[in-house]
Amino acid sequence: MSHSPAPEPNGARPGDVRGDLHLGRQVYGEEARKPRTGLIVTLSVGGAVLLALVIGGAFVVTGLLSGGKVDDAADFRAKVKQVGEDHDADQCSDVDDTVLASSFSSELFPEDTQIYLCSDVDLTDPAAVSSADEDTKLLVGAYSREESDMKSPMSQTVETVSADGRSQSWALESDHWAVVGNVGTSREAKKALGGDAW
Repeated sequence: MSHSPAPEPNGARPGDVRGDLHLGRQVYGEEARKPRTGLIVTLSVGGAVLLALVIGGAFVVTGLLSGGKVDDAADFRAKVKQVGEDHDADQCSDVDDTVLASSFSSELFPEDTQIYLCSDVDLTDPAAVSSADEDTKLLVGAYSREESDMKSPMSQTVETVSADGRSQSWALESDHWAVVGNVGTSREAKKALGGDAW
């Protein structure tokens, strides 16, 4: 008496190719319905890291485009001088050494303020200053170690200097310094110095 193998619960017999394929499809279908927790966690973590990089990059770019580029008085002088040199206003001096010293009221500024001027004429020579015209290039920079409002005293000073026939085309300020000038553009100066336009 021959004995045939008992059918499987799904009706397939062992060795039946069609039955095995059918079983394979059932197993595959069950695996497809399993949750993909690992993939979701990986994508979530990856998204969080990407978001952190974008936000961090925005802070770096914002820091580079705005204030915070000047370290101290020496750095400020070097950067003001560089802005001047880039536009042929390469004759730089402390205000007390120039003919314009009387135009700057020291009482308006914090006590330790250093005022630095750059021009295309020698501001220490009275003859050169008296022959200068309204197209004379001039940068006026004021720096204080104290954090203070530099805009107000600088604005009053610029009005005095402008009344002497010298024009101002842009102004920048930060917590410790202010610069006004008719040399180049505020965008160019901002690349070197940082600060905010006013």
